[in-house]
Amino acid sequence: MAAKALVGPEEPGTGTNFLQTAEIASQSPFFLVRLREVFNRASQSPFFLPGLREVLRKAGLAAFVLLAVGMASGCHSAPQTMRAVNLEGETKIASAGEFWERRGLGPIGAGGGRRVAIIEFSVEYVTEKLEFPGKSQPKVFGTQYGMTGFAATSVGIGRTQAVFDGELKRKLPGALYGQFEGELKRAGYDVTAMEKVAGARAYSSFKTRKAGPSGLARWLDIGGNDTGNPKKIESYPAEGLQVIKGEGSKEFNAAAADIMNELQADVVLAAKVRLGLFAGRASVEQGSRIWAVTATESGQLWARRSLLSEEPVAQKGKWRLFRGRVYEIDGDRYRAAMEKLFPAYVSLAPVELR
Repeated sequence: MAAKALVGPEEPGTGTNFLQTAEIASQSPFFLVRLREVFNRASQSPFFLPGLREVLRKAGLAAFVLLAVGMASGCHSAPQTMRAVNLEGETKIASAGEFWERRGLGPIGAGGGRRVAIIEFSVEYVTEKLEFPGKSQPKVFGTQYGMTGFAATSVGIGRTQAVFDGELKRKLPGALYGQFEGELKRAGYDVTAMEKVAGARAYSSFKTRKAGPSGLARWLDIGGNDTGNPKKIESYPAEGLQVIKGEGSKEFNAAAADIMNELQADVVLAAKVRLGLFAGRASVEQGSRIWAVTATESGQLWARRSLLSEEPVAQKGKWRLFRGRVYEIDGDRYRAAMEKLFPAYVSLAPVELR
């Protein structure tokens, strides 16, 4: 069987911006034809609610309303590939603040016996999201609200799904943990062995949850990032650690203080790295965060922008009713892309921590 083509060669971060895309889409006859075709197909479903057919006939305006909501809220800068962002030498130091933002956290000096305990390293896979046409994504998504908006997204308009295979989801966090640990050591930190952290008595004091999908609360979130509006996220920890919840709470900080005392550590880190897909390319995404707790403060580094792989990693997916655009991710290509992409991104975190 011939291999399926991968997503095309266009360079993210170039071409028309969101406002231009919205204007072009709203004037395109094909846009209306396609919208009408989708609604007609949806209305034939035996599961369709009575009376919704008429709503859908009028929902051709929904797309324009949704585009207007996004335009009014403003847009993120389009995410770029590694080729377009120079992360070497002095440029790398200057770029650290562009990619990672301090929130409630002062400088943490490296060297001099700065001992770090990594209590969590989890990967958050974005498996479903809302996505506007074009490269630039709006800061506010209203696409699932209102009768016509709900109808449009329910049949798949504006929805994107990324299908990760189970082995990749389970094993990739361990590989990325090793890279994260390596970057911290290169920056001068002394990292406590994972086995010692997980075996500490105080480790059981942290609140944890099972690996897997997030809850339904994400469907109430209308905030967008530079790759869309995540609606389904699946969290998987590096083998040997747990998915911890409640970062920043009194209980979390108390447990962090206990494990610092037990392990004689100076800093406790809990990393949640968000990975996804955009324009067919692997992405380390805005919204990743690294919580840090010391004896005097608790805060985080929050990822301000996404970074994309050079090459596509997903087969071109067909638009499917109720699911939207579905991409089948090539696990080997995704893993290979992250071997280059993730170290470049995460290496900026120790720079910003100092």
